[in-house]
Amino acid sequence: MTTLSGGIKLDSSPSEEQLKSLGVHSWPTWGCEASKFSWSYDSSETAYMLKGRVIVTPDGGEPVEVKAGDLVTFPAGMSCTWDVREAVHKHYNFEDEELVHKLSAEFYTLQLANAKFEAAKCASDAVRYEQPDAWQQCCAAAGWLRQRVAASYRAQHDFYLQIIQQGTEELAAAEARRPAVIAAEPTLHIDLSEALQQQQPRVDMCRACARWLEQMELTEGSCSAYAGAIQQHFQERGMQVAPGAAAGSPEAAAAATAAPGMPVGEQGQQQAQQQQQGSGGSDAGGAEGAPDTPKQPSQPQQKQQQHTSSDQEQQQQR
Repeated sequence: MTTLSGGIKLDSSPSEEQLKSLGVHSWPTWGCEASKFSWSYDSSETAYMLKGRVIVTPDGGEPVEVKAGDLVTFPAGMSCTWDVREAVHKHYNFEDEELVHKLSAEFYTLQLANAKFEAAKCASDAVRYEQPDAWQQCCAAAGWLRQRVAASYRAQHDFYLQIIQQGTEELAAAEARRPAVIAAEPTLHIDLSEALQQQQPRVDMCRACARWLEQMELTEGSCSAYAGAIQQHFQERGMQVAPGAAAGSPEAAAAATAAPGMPVGEQGQQQAQQQQQGSGGSDAGGAEGAPDTPKQPSQPQQKQQQHTSSDQEQQQQR
C-alpha cells in the first residue's frame, strides 16, 4: 500500500489472494449516492471499493481519489470530507471488532423497525381504498383507479413483509456474529383481476386521477428497483438461500410484524394499527453519508396524497 495525505493507505491493484487473506468478501457492505459530507474515524477502517468514486480530503491535507477496485485504509482519529462523485458501494472492516458488531446490530434493528412501519401503512391504505368513497365519482376512471390503487398497496404490503422476513434474519445473524443467509428474496408481485389489467384511457381521467396513477406507477417502479438492488447485494455478499426457506413468502414474515422493540416509527405504527388493526418503516435506518455505518440501499419513500374531487383538496398531501 502507498501512504498518502492524512495517513490514508491506498492499494489500487490488490491481488485476489490478498483480498482472500483479508476476508474482504465476507465483510459487511455499505453504500451511498453522490453527496458531500464530513466524517471522522474513531477506529481504523479498511475498505474495498466495489464501485463508485469518491474524493477524500483529510482536514489540512490533500485530496485523495478512491475508486472501484481500490483497497484503502483510513487511520483512526482522521477527520475528513467525503465528496462522492459516483455512487459508492464498498466492503468495509474496522480494526475495532466490537464497534463493527455494535453498528451492525443497531443498523439492522432500525431497518427492521422501519420495514414494519411501512408494511402497516400499506395494509391500512389498501383497506381504505377498497372501501367505496365519494371521490370515486370525480371521473369515469375513478372507480377503476380506486381498485387499482388498493391492489398496489396490497402488493407493497406483501413486499415489505418479505423485507421483514429477510431483515429478521439479518438482525439475528448480526447479533450472533454469523454470516446471514437469504431467508426471503423480496419481489413486488401485483395480482390484478382481468378488469384491472385493462387500463382505463387517460382521456377518461380527471387531472387528479392521472396524477395519482402516475405516483402509483412511480412507487411500484421504486419497489422493483429496490428489489433488484437487494438481489445485487445478495450476490456481492455471496449469500446462500437458507435450507427450507420459503423465499419471498410474506406469510413467513407475518409474525415478525408484531414483534416488540421498535425504536423507529413507533407512533406512526400505532396510528396505522388504529386505522387497520395491522402492523408496520420508511427508508432504511442509519445516517446517509456516514462511511462507517453499514448501509443497504434505501427503501423507497412513498408520497401519499389525499384524493378528492375539489382542486384545492387534490393538491393537499396526507
